Amino acid sequence: MVELDALFHRPNWQPTPLEELREAVAGALDDGADAWVCVGNYTSRVGDIVLPRAETILWLRLPFRLTFWRLLKRTVARAWSRELLWGTNRESWRKSFLSRESILWWSITQRKAHFGEMGRALESIEHDAELIELWSDEDVEEIVVSLTAGSVP
Repeated sequence: MVELDALFHRPNWQPTPLEELREAVAGALDDGADAWVCVGNYTSRVGDIVLPRAETILWLRLPFRLTFWRLLKRTVARAWSRELLWGTNRESWRKSFLSRESILWWSITQRKAHFGEMGRALESIEHDAELIELWSDEDVEEIVVSLTAGSVP
């Protein structure tokens, strides 16, 4: 599995420089040979590397109220437990709730732009991948069941 957050976040939440990130993503996909799962979305940075190589794209388009609630619970749990993320990073109460760099703040202010960016990338970057949009928990459950059974709907 290629976890883009792990390739992007350096210690102290510093971003990996763009060219280095692009090389790391391309290398990770190459290392996966014919079978890989790419988790995350850095479309503006690496979409042109990932999308042309993909066979299937699962686009989670769950309702904001659901995704924000889950993000809030996950953020609180990680800040409380001091869970280690991507090397040496940890979620903190201060960064999560009192900072403009908060993932919660990003979720509130950038969701619409993020979906627009993804839509534009899917239209402008040449790829042959099947696009499956998942709009609900039921859609997610259905795709999990079908993948477990060995077929994509």
